[in-house]
Parts: sequence; C-alpha cells; structure tokens
Amino acid sequence: MKRKLISLFLAILFVFGSIPAFAENASPENVYLRQLPQNTYINTALIPEECYPMVCISPYASYSLYESYRKDPWFILFNLPEGAIATEFDTDACHLVDMDSQIQYSYQATDDYSYESFLNKCENDEYIIFDGEGKKAAYIDPEGKRAYGLIGVPEITKGAKLYISIYMDGINRNVSTEKRVPLLTEAIQNEVNRVQGEMVVKLMDHYWTYGNYSGVKMLSFEYSDLMLSIDFPELACNFKDGSTVTARMFATKLDGYDLTGYFDFGSNSSIKAEISMETYSYVPYKKSEDPSQVQTVTLSDGSEFEVYMNTLSDGSASLVYSSFLISDNAGYSSDQNYYLNINLDGENIRWNSIDDVAADLDIIVQSMRFIDPDKDPYQPAAIPAALSDLKNEIQGTAPAGKEDAPASEVKDGSWVCDSCQAVNNGKFCTNCGSPKPDNGPWVCPNCSSENTGNFCSNCGTPKP
Repeated sequence: MKRKLISLFLAILFVFGSIPAFAENASPENVYLRQLPQNTYINTALIPEECYPMVCISPYASYSLYESYRKDPWFILFNLPEGAIATEFDTDACHLVDMDSQIQYSYQATDDYSYESFLNKCENDEYIIFDGEGKKAAYIDPEGKRAYGLIGVPEITKGAKLYISIYMDGINRNVSTEKRVPLLTEAIQNEVNRVQGEMVVKLMDHYWTYGNYSGVKMLSFEYSDLMLSIDFPELACNFKDGSTVTARMFATKLDGYDLTGYFDFGSNSSIKAEISMETYSYVPYKKSEDPSQVQTVTLSDGSEFEVYMNTLSDGSASLVYSSFLISDNAGYSSDQNYYLNINLDGENIRWNSIDDVAADLDIIVQSMRFIDPDKDPYQPAAIPAALSDLKNEIQGTAPAGKEDAPASEVKDGSWVCDSCQAVNNGKFCTNCGSPKPDNGPWVCPNCSSENTGNFCSNCGTPKP
C-alpha cells in the first residue's frame, strides 16, 4: 500500500508540474545505460546485458584514472557468467546476479593483494581449492554459502589481483553443509578457470562507457515506478591560456538511484558529477549550520536549487553541493524530504561565482526528465560497436583466410562448431562465436565418476 501511495503521489506531482519535466528533446535512437525495476531481488534495479555486455574493471579507483593521480588506465575484461546480469558497477568493482538460480557474483580489481593474506581468511585448510600456484587461489565457506577466488594479474603490477566472490544462497538455502561443499567447489573452480582463461588485460584510453552511451535511465524513487532519464550533457572548460575544451559526461558508477560520472577535459582537468535521489542532502545540513553559506539559484526551466560552495581563500570553489527538493512528504516516518542532489567536484577546475555554478547546473538539469517507464520511448539497443569489438577480442577471432579443418583433423579435446564447422578448443567458436555444445554427461578420466559440469565433482579433474 505504501509503495502505491508514494508512486501515485509522485505521479500527481509530475503531471501538475511540481516536479520539473526538465528536457523534452531526448532522442529515441540514443543508446542508454538502463535500469529495470524488479521485485525478486534485494536490489532495486537490473542492468541488461546490452548495457553491461562484459565485466570491465580497473585496479585503480576512478579518482586515480580521471583526476590528478592518473595512473596507466589498465583494465581487466571478461565475459559475464552465463545467465548473469549486472545489478551495479563501479570503476574497480561490479556485482551481478543470476536471477534463475539466485547466485550472486562480485568482482573487484586490486593493485596489491597477496595469496597468503587471501588464504589466511580460510578457517579450514580442507576448503582451500587452489593454493596460489598457477596465479590462482580459491577457497570455500560452506556454512556461509560462499566461495572466493583470487587471480594474479602481473600485466598491471606485480601484486595486482582480480578478486571473485560467489554467493549461492538461492540454491543452497535448504542444503546441508556437506552437500554444499561439492557445489561451491565446482562453482569456484569453474569461475576461476573460466575467467583466467578468457580475460584480457589491456590499456584503455577511457572507461568502457566512454563514448558508447548517450545517457542513463535510473529509478527516480525507491518505491516509485517513475524513472529519471539523463542525457549525458556536455560542459565547457576555459583554461588560463585562453583555450576552451568541451567534454561529454560518461558514467563510472551506477547503483540504484545513484550515478557518478566524469567530464574529462584532459591536462589533468576533470569534473566529477554525482547525481542521486535520496532523502538526505548535504545542502540543508549546511544551511542549518549557517544559512548564509547556502544560496538559491533559479534555472532556466524555473526549478530552484539550493547551492553550497566550498570556497577557497580566494573566494572560488572546487567543490559544489546542490539539491532540488522533489517532495516534502515522501512518506517515510523519519525523512519526509526527498531530494535530487547534484554534486560537482573539480580537479584543477574552479567555479569563481554562483553564476558559474548556475550555468553548469542549468546545462546538466536540462539533460534530465522524469518519465513513466510504461511510456518510455527508448528501446534496448544493440551493444555499441566498440564494445562488440572488445567482446570479440575476449572470445578470440579466427585469423583471416584460415580454412576450417576437416572433421578428420579434430584432435582429442577439440570440438566442431555446429554453426560453421570450424574446429575449436575453447568454450566458444573462434570463427563465429557460437558456444561449445553440451554433449551431456562425461566420465572422469581420473576416477571414472560420471559428471555434467566442467569439473569432476569427486576429484576436481577438468572436463576433457
């Protein structure tokens, strides 16, 4: 009942204009990062595969890549687990879920993590699956319904690692600890070997979303069916030498109703923009301390934002907080106010006056509009060409002009693609990308046990 009342309340505000419609010129052909409302998982949104086509994370946080701490932009890329889709992503981590099995996957890249420190977290040595040999370590926690893996990435730095966590609560809720052991063992073996076998480590000029998406659509309220659409805006930066550089925003984090993006102007100059919708805002807090620190600006669409500038000694600001009051009756027992927050953090960039701030806010706000998902004009788009090329690089491509080998040349462990008849050794066809066919149960060559997964459930031997 509460969800319906709040949704109706916001819908009425939207219709009668209390919530600004913002920009009305969004283009249906734009490609959008998209969040879909659903009720069967603890999170509030899912990001379809066409918007998050692969895992792409860096061991360096976004402030290291896009601000003055810039390091070489190394990224680790690999395909999503089969059946999984993203629930949230950040520059150095992402979280996925398989809705059918309720298996949750988490990946995080780190620039320094030892196998010893990782394995010391395992309380029972019998549950150690990989001990660090071959640049991989793994262990399971049957009582916690979790499995953990660690893969070395020396291409980036000596201690760089990719951390993997698998939570199998959905299919293990009523399973005994003893029966969880082989399930978790097979799951982490499969995932560590899969990721290590297919991951690509490479230098990339920008984050994977850069230039590939025109905007973001995210839920406008935790209990509402309304959605906020943001067309990535373009801001201008005026340098001291008189030159002007423009940059379009790109996303580095998307989590429910919380978006982080960057305007990268080059020369170690950037603006980080944090856009969120929540019941807390830093601006009213500063206003309660000292009302004179907060100013009100009216934008071109008539919306009023309260702004707090964290001023420096010369009166300029490199950090700006702003908020728009969406509702003062949000329906919560403790927090009645609901805000649209836009916080701007400049790296080697300053705002000299409230007018400068208002000009940038105006551009950003004009890229926004609240929409009803049922009347959403945007349709899921194909994976952008640049990301499709990265996916092909992960899966591997056949050398140009190579002829398919006849069936008589197929060696042990190889398989013939049903689609194009090419001979392959991996999980995907190197010629057309088709997955390796499942030929049913197989007998372990080591212990003669019959299995259906990629590893023997009795001894752990890989499927031949």
